[in-house]
Amino acid sequence: MINMKMNDNLTKRPLTPGEKIYWTLEQKGMIHFVTVAEIETSVPPGKEAWQMALQTVQAKHAALNYSIKGETSETVHFQEHRSKPIPLEIRPMPSDGLWDHEAEKELAKPFDLNRAPLLRVTILERTGGCAVLLTVNHSIGDGLSAAFLLREIVATVASQTTLSTVRVLGEVSGQYPAIPERTRFDNAPPILVQHAELGSELTSHLIARAGEEKTTVHSVFTAAVAMAINKLSPKWHSEQLGVLHPVSYRQLMAKGESFELLAGMQICHYPLDRRHSFWALVEIVRKSLENVRSPETLGREMQSLEHLFSSNPDTHFLYQTLDTLTRHQVLISNLGLVPADTDYGGLKLKAIYGPMVLPDHQHVQSFGITTLNGSLTITLTSRWPIDGLLEAVKEILQQV
Repeated sequence: MINMKMNDNLTKRPLTPGEKIYWTLEQKGMIHFVTVAEIETSVPPGKEAWQMALQTVQAKHAALNYSIKGETSETVHFQEHRSKPIPLEIRPMPSDGLWDHEAEKELAKPFDLNRAPLLRVTILERTGGCAVLLTVNHSIGDGLSAAFLLREIVATVASQTTLSTVRVLGEVSGQYPAIPERTRFDNAPPILVQHAELGSELTSHLIARAGEEKTTVHSVFTAAVAMAINKLSPKWHSEQLGVLHPVSYRQLMAKGESFELLAGMQICHYPLDRRHSFWALVEIVRKSLENVRSPETLGREMQSLEHLFSSNPDTHFLYQTLDTLTRHQVLISNLGLVPADTDYGGLKLKAIYGPMVLPDHQHVQSFGITTLNGSLTITLTSRWPIDGLLEAVKEILQQV
């Protein structure tokens, strides 16, 4: 049995410059994301098994116990709490068998930064399996953190052999009062989430073609998105497409599978015209992302962020500055190949989707890409979705 009666308010630490970015953006909107694990099982785990697994992983990762305190960029800090369990809800899967609408609800539900923890879990049960929705405030972790944590939760649930001493769900779950959705857009349209899976055959083909062309699957996918938008949105034909690429520094910093924010941003602009062939555009994308994970690039990014926050500017100035610097039309968050077993005894981890990120700029199309078990999954999140965009991207990839 895991003892939840530990001393509260154990430690506190200042936010890093990268974490302060998301804290600043949170002042005007909602900076959290959803990642989903699809699981197959003949015998669904009980609520006690899920709760015990969450207690186990929460005890291992400090960030899963954080709230955020402080009013300025100089004083803002994480406060660690060891008596606040991860909120957990278990519900039936919607009748259509899709978790998309539940992900939309999670994206529309803000976090109270003053309350730990800054993540929550929803499980949607169906016959033969379930979907686990992990919602995380971006200040405490990135997409890979979420994918690794989902895998860890599934493995922990599968390893349970006895549940007789675990407290019931209602006794340990943290359920906080609802707070209104925050958006800086007047009369903002509802959030729409879509998802698709390419399958192992097409995924293998894309990896092979990228290798033949001496490029990356990420570059191929980005070019496919640009081509699809060019086809579906004529108003953008004479413009460039601004794409935000989250860049993981996890390997460079030797952080392994630690749950924390270890990603930077790279915004690149690509031509939206019909003069470039598909593979020419792929090469433009590849070159734009050369050396983004080098120590020199990381050093420059950290130096510029430290300079931005060094004078303790007021939050409004920071927000306006970051809002301008991060403007984009497309976000492509690619978690790459997530290493994981497919079979955890009675549980099979079928797929991971996401991260689903709610964009902070108008008309942004936000893609999440993950490859697990040899199959690439795609999510598309937007308040202003381009009609048919996900299908058009898939069609282009099928023709590569």
